[in-house]
Amino acid sequence: MNIFTYGSLMFEEVWSRLISNTYDRQPASLSGYARKVVSGQHYPAIYQDPKSTAISGVVYFDLHPSDVATLDRFEGDYYQRITERLTLPGDITITADVYVLRDTYRHIVSNNDWDADIFKDRMHHFIDDYFGFSKV
Repeated sequence: MNIFTYGSLMFEEVWSRLISNTYDRQPASLSGYARKVVSGQHYPAIYQDPKSTAISGVVYFDLHPSDVATLDRFEGDYYQRITERLTLPGDITITADVYVLRDTYRHIVSNNDWDADIFKDRMHHFIDDYFGFSKV
């Protein structure tokens, strides 16, 4: 199974705290979703929004089912894993699973777009504070 990441899991420093196996990875984009900062947090959530521009991220290829289960626990109940079509460089289209915020929890996102560079600068806060690490 392929997994598309669009937030903290795009960064090796976060990914490797959860997943010890090595996977091929590649930049990819996902259309039809908005990526916003979760209120009071450093990480984003995405939800369907056909008016939004494509979200850039990283797709990991052919994950072992046990690693997918680890990611499911890390993402928690707020997200559902669904299959979507992604675009790779060269306009190649593939499918991958992506963690999308459940509609029930839409109220937790701010109106602010998430910025990967800002996250990278503050990543140590996320690694120190995020409760999802305790679930795995």
